[in-house]
Amino acid sequence: MGKEARRIAGLPGVVSTVQARDCGAAQLRSRRPGMTRESRGIWHVEQIQQAWPEDGFPSPQLRLLAARAEAVVSLYPDALITHETAAALWGFPLPGRFPKTIHLQRPVKTSRTKRPGVRVWRVRAEPGDRTVHPETGLPLTSMRRTLLSLAATWSLEDLVAAIDWMVRTPRWRFEQRTEPHDTLSQL
Repeated sequence: MGKEARRIAGLPGVVSTVQARDCGAAQLRSRRPGMTRESRGIWHVEQIQQAWPEDGFPSPQLRLLAARAEAVVSLYPDALITHETAAALWGFPLPGRFPKTIHLQRPVKTSRTKRPGVRVWRVRAEPGDRTVHPETGLPLTSMRRTLLSLAATWSLEDLVAAIDWMVRTPRWRFEQRTEPHDTLSQL
């Protein structure tokens, strides 16, 4: 395995050209075995997906979603992960479907973004809306802001399930935490 192949093998399962360049990998090409162009500037490194170490993600789907979100956010430094993508990363109960689209929140005055598999919401963000995910380090909307964003697209039953998940007292043996994510009075 050459030096270039070792550098690419060290990348996550989905990578942007910016991330690859920062890691020292040269030009990414679709002719390279195991590389598939997912979108303009975003590549899926197929052989690595099977070799990922256990990193605390409960499912390969969530691991791949986090890698895709990280690659897209690297192209838009002013963006936050929001809506269903943020809900999946926070661990919200999802309404029967796993998000395939990466939802981003960008400032109102930014230009429109047209990219397959990415939905951009141009929103004026408040300072308390921005947070960093404790395990992945990805910039995303806070749990409260994510819930508020989902109110526009989810059904009432799905929102009630998400609110219940946020305010209920967890059981240590299932979730390794003892405090709820939020309280009803604060919501």
